Order: sequence, then structure tokens, then C-alpha cells
Amino acid sequence: MKATKGAKSKLTLSVRPKYVAMLRRASARSGKSITELVEDAAQQMEAEETTGKRLWADEVRNHNASFTDADYKRTDLLGALLRKHLPKR
Repeated sequence: MKATKGAKSKLTLSVRPKYVAMLRRASARSGKSITELVEDAAQQMEAEETTGKRLWADEVRNHNASFTDADYKRTDLLGALLRKHLPKR
């Protein structure tokens, strides 16, 4: 489901300060507003629900994914993300 441009609804959230800081950092890194990040997250959740597929981020977060030494040595984005966010055990 794609968000359409035009009319928007205002939503007020109560979020712990540490999550507000995380959202602000993610917003600055991505060059997107917090609103855009929330819309993206909602779209991903909807897509996951409708397709029945788990997101790669969920696999990594739960440490259910198995990565090899070659994966960590990759020079692409996957290798960089693994080295940064999922150190070898």
C-alpha cells in the first residue's frame, strides 16, 4: 500500500526519549523526516504482513541468520552492515 501525496492526518505519539533520539539520528543519516521514516516502517510492516515474509532486519535482530566469514569480508553494503551491526560471535 503506497502512501498518496496530499491529505495527511496528524498523529501524536508518546515515545521514550531514547527512541526519540534514535529517530532523530536515523532521520539525519537518511535525509528523511521522522514522518517519512514512520511511513516507511508502516509500509514495510504492511508488506511483511501481506506477503508473510520476514524482513532481513528481523532475522539479524533475532540473530537467527547465519553469516560466513566471506559475508563479513564483502565490500558491498551487506558486508558493511554486518561488520557494523552484527559482530562475529
